[in-house]
Amino acid sequence: MIVAPEGEKRAALEAAWCARAPGLAVLFQAIADDAGAFSLVPVAGGLEARREQEDAGSARGARLRLMAESSGQIIAYFFRVGSGGTSYSYGGQALRAAALRPDQMKGWAAYLASSFDSGVTPRGLVRGFQFPLPG
Repeated sequence: MIVAPEGEKRAALEAAWCARAPGLAVLFQAIADDAGAFSLVPVAGGLEARREQEDAGSARGARLRLMAESSGQIIAYFFRVGSGGTSYSYGGQALRAAALRPDQMKGWAAYLASSFDSGVTPRGLVRGFQFPLPG
């Protein structure tokens, strides 16, 4: 369930991202359908989906950052933030915005909701994902 932002702010945020990549609507819906409470947070260079009331370094600290490239790609970066503020990567994917498939988006949502359980790792996830994470 997406708990923040609420109402019109959330709808506008989702609409702006879906305008870039319509396939993201499936991702947002899958996160909203999950029993856990998630927030969508605008960050430098993108948008993060993160668990509400997360503890740094805990299993609930799983995050997904989406970044839109001018080349038409959507970058998905799965990570956790430790107690010292260090990011720990769980992989990423760079896909053409126009080519995002519903099964991929459901896979991303399931991986995030599972706190990166290796049994639900999205197909095509690159573990040694080399991409600078802004902000």
